[in-house]
Amino acid sequence: MKTFITTILSRAISVPGILSRAISVPGILSRAISVPGILSLVTLSIVQSAAAADLELKIAPVSVATGTLRVQLVDSLDAFDGKAKNTAGQLHKVTETGAVTLKFADLKPGHYAVMIIHDENDNGDLDTNLLGMPKEGYGFSNNPKVMRKPTFEEAKFEVKAGVNQISVDLL
Repeated sequence: MKTFITTILSRAISVPGILSRAISVPGILSRAISVPGILSLVTLSIVQSAAAADLELKIAPVSVATGTLRVQLVDSLDAFDGKAKNTAGQLHKVTETGAVTLKFADLKPGHYAVMIIHDENDNGDLDTNLLGMPKEGYGFSNNPKVMRKPTFEEAKFEVKAGVNQISVDLL
C-alpha cells in the first residue's frame, strides 16, 4: 500500500516539487483531487480540530479510597435515560480520598450531562438501603439539589470549543 501511495504522489509531483496535475485514481477516487482541493481538505481538517472541545471534570469529595468512579457523559435525553449509547465514559480506580480530575477530549461543541457513581465495592451497582437511598457516592453535572434522579434539563451544560471545566459534588 505504501508503494502504491508513493507512486501516485510521485506522479502528481512535478520536478520543481509543485503539484503540476491532479491526482486521479480510477475506482478509488471518483474525481481528481487538485491542489486547491487538497488545500481545502487540509484547511477543513484544521478548522475542525480547532472547533473540538475538551472537558475537564473535577469530582469531589471522594470520601472512600476504594472502588471505582463510573462516569458517563451523555449528549441526549435518551442517553441520559439509558435508552441510547453514551457519548463517552470512563472508569477511574480510586486509590485515595479527595478530588479527582478526569478529561474528555475531542468532543463536539453542544449540550451534555454527566452522571457519576462511586462504586465503592466494585459490584457494578449503586448500592442502596432498604428505603432506596444510595449508600455509595453519586453525582450529576450542575449539582442539582433534588431528592430524585434529576432530569436531563437539570443536569445539562454547554460545552464550547476549547477547554471547558465543570465540578461535580459527590453526595
